[in-house]
Amino acid sequence: MSRRAFLVRAGGLLVAASLPVGCAGPAFRAPGFQLRYFSPFEYAVVTRVADRIVPGGYGLPDPGSLGVARQADGVLALLDPSLEADFHQLLTLFDRVPILAGRLGSFLTQGPRGADAYLAAWENSPFELLRHGFQGLRRLAAAVYYADPRTWAILHYAGPWVGRIDVGYGLANQGNGPQVNPNVYSRFPA
Repeated sequence: MSRRAFLVRAGGLLVAASLPVGCAGPAFRAPGFQLRYFSPFEYAVVTRVADRIVPGGYGLPDPGSLGVARQADGVLALLDPSLEADFHQLLTLFDRVPILAGRLGSFLTQGPRGADAYLAAWENSPFELLRHGFQGLRRLAAAVYYADPRTWAILHYAGPWVGRIDVGYGLANQGNGPQVNPNVYSRFPA
């Protein structure tokens, strides 16, 4: 079954499975800034996912202080419009169909242990699409978190070398494109 066909079928499952949990659901307050991609509900889901996936500690900042969900909102606003609906469906399916995680309550209502078990259920699901959904959420949270320079020092990472280390062509000649390094681009055509 294709990913799109599964999402269409899951939409029906979403309606059916979410009814016992509660039709109204909690109200989500918009953050103190303009969301570009997420709804307030989706922002809450991504915030909670980031808190569980990259919780900080051991000298690393917590994802809330780095604004991981806010940065993810900006990144996802750049998505191809054909992918937007799929990610919105993933976030809704993830939280509003707890039966897929073997839970009775939504992801946002789980305590810390329950949220970790919820994520683990998606990570180890027998359904490939759920595992891929978990991987997408995990990669988004981790990529945005570790892209922040405030996480680099504790990891002993000096940052990207482009524009910082001369590799023989001068600092002004680094970047993408054949004009930067014609030798590389002539050997490896696009």
